[in-house]
Amino acid sequence: MKAWKEAGIRVIPVVASVALARMMERAGADAVEQPVHRGGNPMDIANMVLFLCSEKAGFITGENICIDGGMTKQMIYHGDCGWRFDI
Repeated sequence: MKAWKEAGIRVIPVVASVALARMMERAGADAVEQPVHRGGNPMDIANMVLFLCSEKAGFITGENICIDGGMTKQMIYHGDCGWRFDI
């Protein structure tokens, strides 16, 4: 990892969740249940990757970027859809 840092290589995993695949099939009333009120599409992922490759994202490293329109946060942290977060 130190060699990557010295070479200026940043590591940023981009996670396109399963929710995105399901969102792509949803439209109209079904899309309303999504936090962003629309289905996702491949350009949502592409735009984030392009941004992360740009100089504007030069200070971002070591972060996991989840692209799912907010579904992960909605389901786990708000108890929606029967999901629970118990430790």
